[in-house]
Amino acid sequence: MLLSAVTAMLLPTALASMIDIGVAGENRNTILIIAAVMATLAILGCLFNMAATVLSAKVSTKFAADLRREIFHQVQDFSAAEMERFGTASLVTRSTSDGQKAFRRKAL
Repeated sequence: MLLSAVTAMLLPTALASMIDIGVAGENRNTILIIAAVMATLAILGCLFNMAATVLSAKVSTKFAADLRREIFHQVQDFSAAEMERFGTASLVTRSTSDGQKAFRRKAL
């Protein structure tokens, strides 16, 4: 995300340079070079955004799987009396909804 933000912040600076140096000096080669740099920055910014999205999806998926596994193991350690008290259907429902709630809290 940092690299994506840096590339986005460099685009206006490159545009200002294009106007100050290329347009004001009527230097066509400078305009083309800076335009190529800006296109490269835009493409890099897109690639960095995609990489950040993929990475965050993988991290959140692993966190959710780990959380569900921990809840499952905790429920497995319940005694027969506790299982009878809560009920299987209630435990399944609570495990799913509590896991989703905890995941949302942790993600925020």
